[in-house]
Order: sequence, then structure tokens, then C-alpha cells
Amino acid sequence: MKTSILLVIGISCSFFSFSQSIIVLDSVTKEAVPFTAIKTGKNTGFYTSVKGVLQKHLIHNVMDTIHLSAIGYKEKKYVLQNSKQNDTLWLVPKIEQLNEVLVSATKYKVTTLGYANKKQRLTWNINQKSKLATLLKPQKQIGRNKIKSIRIPIDKQRMRKTKEGWNKHTEKFSSVFRLHVYSVKAELPDKNVLSKPLLIYCNDDADDILNIDISEEHIEFKQEGIFLILEMIGELDTNQNIVNVENPLPGFKFTNKKTKDFVSKSFYKSVFTDDDWKNIKEDRHFSFLGANNFNLAIGLVLNLYED
Repeated sequence: MKTSILLVIGISCSFFSFSQSIIVLDSVTKEAVPFTAIKTGKNTGFYTSVKGVLQKHLIHNVMDTIHLSAIGYKEKKYVLQNSKQNDTLWLVPKIEQLNEVLVSATKYKVTTLGYANKKQRLTWNINQKSKLATLLKPQKQIGRNKIKSIRIPIDKQRMRKTKEGWNKHTEKFSSVFRLHVYSVKAELPDKNVLSKPLLIYCNDDADDILNIDISEEHIEFKQEGIFLILEMIGELDTNQNIVNVENPLPGFKFTNKKTKDFVSKSFYKSVFTDDDWKNIKEDRHFSFLGANNFNLAIGLVLNLYED
């Protein structure tokens, strides 16, 4: 498996070769903040590169106020300067109070819950700069536990239109998406419960089911449930710059099969708009496919602790 998981610590690099760029750095470590979200208008925005760089020519009005956000950092507003110089922007780390699972027992058993091993009948290649979320709520009391890993089935083939119609094609790709884990309030995402942003690098050699280890985060699968959010940043070129590709890979699998482990609801929204989360049943793609009973096929691996 060549899928790599990056708990973002930062990437040092030199920026002298860029002309009229925005450069986003960590104010403490002085290192780049990869794939920072920069909102440039009411419904527009961009990600910085893996090196924390966004070239100014992508922004129509260089005097606009931009909004920067990245998990683990305080949000920042900045008025761009109309000059030939780079704008170096510093993000301040944000210390969040996270709830940890206090476990005194040493004995536990590992159990797998959810849809990841069930038959999946539908794939959705969500758009770049979009978020796909699923609410998972346990059907019964689980007891003391800790989430060991998250299992995400993916599709590495792309739909292409040919003379014979639409068909799946296998091709090489490299991409990155971000995994968020949130607590639940009124059946919507509430607060981030990850201590660090989690970037998932994926390519055509990745396993069909990604197993994302989050055991060091000490997150409990509580009775009110959790929200798992997949944010599609996009496909990457050989220099790890984001490229605009229609229907970026990987696609995420959906199923209409039921599980006795938990109930789920799936939602969708754009990263750079102020729109609320929408149930995927309201999305035109799902309505067209008649996929109203489908949800994201995702699974959890838990450590269950003995009393």
C-alpha cells in the first residue's frame, strides 16, 4: 500500500523562486502550512500548495480582503497589498480543549463496525473544494472504547465517455484529501476533535479500503455519535501542486445496505460558500440516480475495554 497519511507538522522550503505569491507559514515553527483554505470572495476560494504558496494572479482583485483557515490555527483576515512583493502571512496555532478517553483497563478486544466490508453499489467522485460528511450513531450501548482506525472504501477508476457510452477506466493519479472528525450537536457537525489536521495522500496503488489509524487521538465513539468529514482538496501533479480535474479521484463508495452497528446520515457542502450542510438526498446527482437510501460506506475499528 502506497497511501500515505500525514499529520501535518509542516514543511520547510524556500520561496524565493515565486513571484507575487501569498506564502502561509506557522508563526511558531516558521514552516509552511500545506493546503491552507483561502476564501477570496462570497463563493470563491483556493488552497495553497503543499508548500503553503498561492500565486496572486489567481485572485482577480489583489486589494480584496482574504480569509485564511486551517485546522489547528486561528482564522486570519488580510488585505492583500497591490505590489510586486510576496505577502508572507503567519497563522497562529490554536490550542483546543479536546475530550480524551481515560482508560485504566489494559485488556481490550478489537471489533470492526459499519459498512466498509458490505457490498457497495455506488461511487461518488465529489468535486474539488467540497466536503462529504457522514453522521454515525451507535444503535446500542458500546461501553468504554477508543476509535482505533477509520476504514474508507475508495474507487480508483474514472468514468470516461466513449463511443460505446460511459465506462470506467483505470489510470494513474495522485491526490490529497483531508479527514475531519467532529462531535455532534443537533445532528450536525459541532467541534473538531482532532489534535492535528489529517491529510490523506492517495494514488492508484492504494488499497481499495483505506485504513486510517487515529488511535493516538484517543477519541471515543459516544452514544450521540461522531461526524466524519472528507474534504476533497484535489489531484496533484508531479510537483505536488493542485491541478483542476473534473471528477477527481478517488471516488468514495456508497451503499444501501443496513448495519446493526449504527445508523447514519450523509451530508454535502462546498468549502468556500456559506451554505449550510445539505443531506445528500437533496443533491441533484443522487436524485438523478435514485439513490435516496444510500449512505457513505464507512467503517470504524474500535478498542473495546473490559471493566
